Amino acid sequence: MNSLLVTDTFLPRIGGRENYYHALFTHLEGENVKIATPDLTGNWQEFDRAYPLPILRIPDLSQKWFKWGRPGRWKWWKILAEIHVKSPLDCVHCGVVLPDGMTGWLLWQTLGIPYIVYTHGKEVLENQRDSEKNLLMNLVFSQAARVVSNSNYTGELVKACGVAPEKVVRITPGIDVRQWRNVPEGGYLQALRARYDLENRPVILSVGRLLERKGIDRTIAALPRVLAKFPETVYLVVGDGPDRDRLERQVEELNLGQSVRFTGAMSDADLQAAYHLGTVFAMVSRQPQGSHEVEGFGIVYLEANICGLPVVAGRSGGVPDAVVDGKTGYLVDPQDPEAIAAAIVRLLENRPLREQMGEFGRERAIAEFDWSRCAVKLQTLMARVREEHPGRSLPSQVWQTVPFLLRRRIVNDRM
Repeated sequence: MNSLLVTDTFLPRIGGRENYYHALFTHLEGENVKIATPDLTGNWQEFDRAYPLPILRIPDLSQKWFKWGRPGRWKWWKILAEIHVKSPLDCVHCGVVLPDGMTGWLLWQTLGIPYIVYTHGKEVLENQRDSEKNLLMNLVFSQAARVVSNSNYTGELVKACGVAPEKVVRITPGIDVRQWRNVPEGGYLQALRARYDLENRPVILSVGRLLERKGIDRTIAALPRVLAKFPETVYLVVGDGPDRDRLERQVEELNLGQSVRFTGAMSDADLQAAYHLGTVFAMVSRQPQGSHEVEGFGIVYLEANICGLPVVAGRSGGVPDAVVDGKTGYLVDPQDPEAIAAAIVRLLENRPLREQMGEFGRERAIAEFDWSRCAVKLQTLMARVREEHPGRSLPSQVWQTVPFLLRRRIVNDRM
């Protein structure tokens, strides 16, 4: 079984989507997967040599061929056909609906190779705001064999675009259970506590890229109310990003410098250890007003849970798929500092409740979100797609391909 993942971004670029594809496809068994990406971020040559799956660093033509009419169509199809001839494909995976989904659609229209589109929430909202992109997105959705959503929220967005419910399949992000069950040794944790002056103090932990939608500013706004009850509390913010300067100014304006620590980016080992320093995990993600930025799922909530932490999360986007309200933590209004503070205080003042929620969260993360379980779900889906679309004969491929490549327009009233 040979399949191709076409994705506009991939490792070593750092990001949730990149990690999602890495973990999902490296956990597939008995499947030959090639990854095609134009992404040249970082030391990709060295990365590719050590990577377990073959990576084809393709030209950025993959992202814009459909804007160039027949010349772009011919050039890009030729590259794809060469990949197909070397290792005949029976399934194509499209990392996002645009631009990657257009490549899946091209291969379906010509060679009859079925394609699966992956959706994460933000990009669907973004495409809907542009009439041309919305037209292309709906075109890709209409011909896809299946559309994978990372949460129920994203799935509902896709269905609202007209995709039949039976074509939408939820495959959430997962975690590597073996990795996260390893507790760092005591000396390592002690050194990290000392580095950030956390000894014997309650710790509210946030982990993530510092963006407005992550809600760090709302947790900072809630902190004075928490400190009124637990004055020794420290808010440990792990990660970096474009919102850091604004957040640091907010801390200064509220005179919270003694209670907030910005660590910046951490190594993988320090990051895993940081979860074991926390008392409560808080990430009150929201969709900023007038923005398409949204939390499609939130893998950090599972990471916190598997390390035994209860979470306080924003009731927004796909977060309710990751957090069971009242069981693994609390879902709160992400715009309301008072509600955020109340949830944090409730957990800080009740250790048995923290431990109960942390344990339930740990058991749920292990039972439902191991990457191997996610990969089995994808493997089952791929088998069904292949059964439904056994492939076209060579004459049929030629009969479909030539007229399509010669056609002046690929979408009526658009090109």
